[in-house]
Amino acid sequence: MYGQPFRTRRCLLPAAGFYEWPEVDGRKVRHCIRPAGDGLFLMAGLWNPRVSRDGAGEGFTVGMVTTVANEFMKPLHNTGANPHRMPVILDPRWGDTWLFGEVEEARELVGPCPDEWLRAYPVARNLGDVPEQMEPAGDCNHVVTRRR
Repeated sequence: MYGQPFRTRRCLLPAAGFYEWPEVDGRKVRHCIRPAGDGLFLMAGLWNPRVSRDGAGEGFTVGMVTTVANEFMKPLHNTGANPHRMPVILDPRWGDTWLFGEVEEARELVGPCPDEWLRAYPVARNLGDVPEQMEPAGDCNHVVTRRR
C-alpha cells in the first residue's frame, strides 16, 4: 500500500506542534507536543494523487509516517489500537535525504527522534483553529519537558 509512495512521493510536513490525548488519572487530557527549542518540526510524510469517484475532482492525500514511540512519547500516546507511536520527526539536515535520497537512505531515517527534541504540556480540551489552542491550560504541574 505504501511502497510506491515511499519510493516516489515522499514529502515533509512542517508543524509548530501536534496533539495527543493520553489517559491521565482515568481521563483523556489533551497535550500539545512542541519542539523543545521552539521553531518547527519537520515530519516525514507520503502523498498520493486523489481522484473523486466521479472523476471530476482531483487533489492529493497526505499521510504522516509514524514509528515506535521514544521514551518521551510513550506516556503521551498510551491508548488506542496502536499505542506507543509517534510521527517520524526529522532533523532539518535530513530533509533533502528524505525527499530526494534513495529508498534505503530514506528508510534509515524512519525511527523515533531523540527524547530531548520534545516538550509537552496540557492544553484546553476545546478544539479550535486559533493559535491560543497551543497555550498551556490551567495547572501545568505535570508538564513534560526535556531540553536539548
